[in-house]
Amino acid sequence: MKKKYILTTSVLIAGSLLLFSFTGTGDRFFEIAKSLDIFSSLFKEVNSDYVDDVNPNKLMRTGIDAMLNSLDPYTNYISEDEVEDYKTLHTGEFGYTEIAPPYLVRDEIAFGTGNLPKAAEDMFRTTDGLWLIPTAEMPLTNLVADEILEEAELPMRFTAWTPCFRSEAGAAGRDTRGMIRQHQFSKVELVSITRPEDSETEHERMTGCAEEVLKRLGLAYRVMLLSSGDMGFAAQKTYDIEVWLPAQGRYREISSCSNCGPFQARRMDARYRPRDQTSAAARSGDHRGLLLGTTRPVHTLNGSGLAIGRTMIAILENFQRHDGTVAIPEALQPYMGGQKVIEANG
Repeated sequence: MKKKYILTTSVLIAGSLLLFSFTGTGDRFFEIAKSLDIFSSLFKEVNSDYVDDVNPNKLMRTGIDAMLNSLDPYTNYISEDEVEDYKTLHTGEFGYTEIAPPYLVRDEIAFGTGNLPKAAEDMFRTTDGLWLIPTAEMPLTNLVADEILEEAELPMRFTAWTPCFRSEAGAAGRDTRGMIRQHQFSKVELVSITRPEDSETEHERMTGCAEEVLKRLGLAYRVMLLSSGDMGFAAQKTYDIEVWLPAQGRYREISSCSNCGPFQARRMDARYRPRDQTSAAARSGDHRGLLLGTTRPVHTLNGSGLAIGRTMIAILENFQRHDGTVAIPEALQPYMGGQKVIEANG
C-alpha cells in the first residue's frame, strides 16, 4: 500500500472552541462563550444546576485522550512510568492506527463511501466544490482507494478524531435544543479494511471496541441490530449502540457500527491479491502475474468510537450528584490529574 497517510493542520471554527482548553487558552474561550450565553443554550438538554459554572472543555478533551491515547502535551497528568498502566483503547489495546485526515474532500471521495449522490443534501459544500466531511469514515476508508493490497496487509484498522459537519436536512424539528444534534460535532471514528471472509468477525470486534468505552466509563447502554430499512445506504449490517440519558428518560444513539461488505470497495476500486496466488506467481518467477493476477474486493467497515459531545452529555447526566457536583468516571481520572469530582466552580 502506498503511503497515503495525510497530515493536515486545520483551524476549528466557532463550535470547536469547547476543545481549546488543553492548549492553555481554553479558559479565555470559556469566559467568552459564557458571556455570550452559549453554554446555557448548548446544555438545555442536560439536567443540571452547575452548567453555568462548570468548564466542560477539560472533560471533553479528557474523553478524547482516553479513547486515543493522546496525552495532553501541556500538562504532566501521567508520568512515563504510568503510561502502560493507562494504555488506552483504540490506539493502544485495540491496535488502530491514528490518522490525521483532511476535513475537505472531493466528489470522488464522497462517492466512494456512498455519501454521493444519495446524501448530498445532508452535507455542506464549499463554493469551489469541496465537501466538508460528515464523518471521518470518508477520508479514512478512501486511504485504500485505487489500491491493490497484499493479503498479508489485512486487516487494516484506522482511527481519527475529527470535527464532523452535517446540514441535518432530514432532521427538521428534531432535537432543536441542546447538544444532541448539531451542525458541527466531534467524533472518534473507527474504520477497518478486511478480507471478505473476515468482515463479519471484524464487525463484532469493532462493535465490541465501541462498547468497551462505555463499559469503562460505567455508562448504561444497549446494542440494537437495525432492520434493513433503518440502515445507511452503503451498509449490509449495522449495530446501533445507545446510551441511557436520564434527562430524556430514554436511550439515544452514541455509536453506529456498520459492515459495508464490498459495496464501498467496488466504488473505490479497492482490492487485494490473495496470498496463494501471490505465492504461486512468485515461485514461478511470473512477475507479470504478480501485477496482473486475479484480485478480490476488500470489505470495509466503519463505526463511531464514540461521539464526543454525546459521551460528555451522558457523563454529566449519569454522574451528577444531589449537590450538583459530578463524579468523574474512574477511567478518566488519570487524564484529569487525579481529580475525582467536578465542583460547581469547575
